[in-house]
Amino acid sequence: MLYLLAPASHLKWTDVFGQSLIDSARSEGIDLGTVDWWKVAERPATVNDVRVALRYGVASEAGIVLDAGNVALVHRPGELRATFAEAAASRRSLEPLFAKVDKWAGEGAEESRRSTDDGVERALQNALIQADAEALEVFTAVEPVPALVEHWARLGGITPNPI
Repeated sequence: MLYLLAPASHLKWTDVFGQSLIDSARSEGIDLGTVDWWKVAERPATVNDVRVALRYGVASEAGIVLDAGNVALVHRPGELRATFAEAAASRRSLEPLFAKVDKWAGEGAEESRRSTDDGVERALQNALIQADAEALEVFTAVEPVPALVEHWARLGGITPNPI
């Protein structure tokens, strides 16, 4: 999947191609933003989308085209945090029911359930630590490309600080 990021938070996407097309476009001088396959995204572009684009994208007269893979890695920690918060709220709302089930199931049921819950919580925390590390790697593995930063500014895009 590719994104087309344009100034003023416009974000478009296509699931037609991926990074290999960006690499080809970069080497062949093809402007992917002019192709008629883009769909309007359901969400606006974020500052982190711009940061990723300025590192991994390819310039287009419409903005910057980039593979969605790194964008997904950068958004994953926030999505996990939101999912974990929703799950915790659901779990809290179900505590009265769990207490009844524990009482019905007998001795050791509550302890067993809490042990399982603790294991799940540790696994979720480990997933979040890994997601944070992967997101950081997206930003630290590659420096912003000066030509993309200049291109973005020429189009009227706001360059994040820090990039």
